[in-house]
Amino acid sequence: MSQLFYTTFGGQRRQQGLSLIEVMVGMLIGLFILGGMVTLFFGNQQTYRYNEELSRLQENSRFATEILQRHLRMAGHVGCLTLQEINGGSPISKGESIVDSPQIQIEGMTAVQAFQYSAASPGVVGDAGKTAVLGSDVVTLRYGQGASTTLDTDTGVPTKTPSIVIRDNALGFKQGEVIVMADCKTAGLARISNTPASGNSVALEFKKATNYNLKDGFDGITFASDLRIMRMANVSFFIGPSTERITNRQGNAFNSLYLASEGFNGRAVADEIIEGVVDMVVEYGVPNASGSDEADAYKPLASITDWNDVRAVKVTLLLSSVDDKVVSDAQSVTFNGNTYTDHRMYTTVSTTVSLRRTF
Repeated sequence: MSQLFYTTFGGQRRQQGLSLIEVMVGMLIGLFILGGMVTLFFGNQQTYRYNEELSRLQENSRFATEILQRHLRMAGHVGCLTLQEINGGSPISKGESIVDSPQIQIEGMTAVQAFQYSAASPGVVGDAGKTAVLGSDVVTLRYGQGASTTLDTDTGVPTKTPSIVIRDNALGFKQGEVIVMADCKTAGLARISNTPASGNSVALEFKKATNYNLKDGFDGITFASDLRIMRMANVSFFIGPSTERITNRQGNAFNSLYLASEGFNGRAVADEIIEGVVDMVVEYGVPNASGSDEADAYKPLASITDWNDVRAVKVTLLLSSVDDKVVSDAQSVTFNGNTYTDHRMYTTVSTTVSLRRTF
């Protein structure tokens, strides 16, 4: 019996744990696996950010090109006439400005006109309460917007008429807006001085008043019954600091492309339309020989002496990702005499548009 107990007890094995070396090896393997997972996570995160910024940059480039082309193609449009044929007997003459309302900026009445921004001469940028990049071009385009309405009757408009009645106000004309009235013989400009109603048979008045018109009605102008009435667009493009997001994720300011337009009562309103537009270079196509219809050379703003000579406009934009640290290697990009060295993603886009016949 004693022998049996000894044999049974002596045959049992003692439970053993992991040695220190085994624990350390297991921890090391775990660290390798964890490190790989962390590396994979950050790698995927960086790839995601890269692809996201690339997609946004491509989208902004396409949108910038499209909106610039859209407005440039319309520059100078006033129906079947040209801007130079706007009659001086209009309540607003093309060579005059309205007292206390310089924002209208119709002096000269050319399809395209530009100036170099400065703090001393902010122009429409200052009127809109914005700032632009010092020394950059502010490009203004003028045209009658495509949608139009007609008269309520077929009798035309006799001279010195201070008001008209349009078929309907589906376009939503408002007090203070500048409209262009044109048939195929003459064209005129006026600012709406009353508050137009909605619906059909709506009266539009063009009476003399501060911030409205220089005279009552159209002096010496008679319009035919096929008269078209449309808004007069007076829009400007410029580059300025963002006022929406202000800074990026790294706390740095960045530039955007703005579109300014004349609002009601002559006040300019500027909208930030595309983020990350670093700079803009504008060149103006002019003919070598006077009277030529073709743009033979593209010149900067300082070389333009007569805006009626401009036949085409070439716009080149430098765009970047809004956020920094998108690419691993620092970029060195030179554009318009400036060099940018950071970790942003950059691209350039360019478009050239021939203007309508405005001469």
